Amino acid sequence: MCFNQEVQPSFSLRGFRMRSERNPHGWGLAFYPDKSVQVYKEPVKSRKSLMAEIMEGYNLIRSSIIMSHVRYTSKGTVAQRNTHPFQREWDGREYVFAHNGTLNAEFNLEDGRYRPVGETDSEMAFCHIMNQISENGDYIQG
Repeated sequence: MCFNQEVQPSFSLRGFRMRSERNPHGWGLAFYPDKSVQVYKEPVKSRKSLMAEIMEGYNLIRSSIIMSHVRYTSKGTVAQRNTHPFQREWDGREYVFAHNGTLNAEFNLEDGRYRPVGETDSEMAFCHIMNQISENGDYIQG
């Protein structure tokens, strides 16, 4: 979610937690409280997570950029390292990425700075994107 001003995400986190019945393999929440990113994630159903319950009612979360994700495993095991969103830094800025679906693509990450920690196609795609940004110096100013 992206807004033109800071908002509290509690209104959408309630619905988000209910999606874990169909996506039971993990959940994550990322937001920018300032120029840094804060990421919470667990490889459990968000509906069963005490942390996700706390996030739903935590009124100090305010941001103009908020990302949430519930995971259904298609590649990689159910593990913390494979739970979205993923986070990387480049040029003093923190980036986060989450993706739904399966990517049938091959990414050559051998020569790049960014490499996946886990086994998901989503994290491989994120590392590929971050390698392109770091090699070409392309990013959105702001």
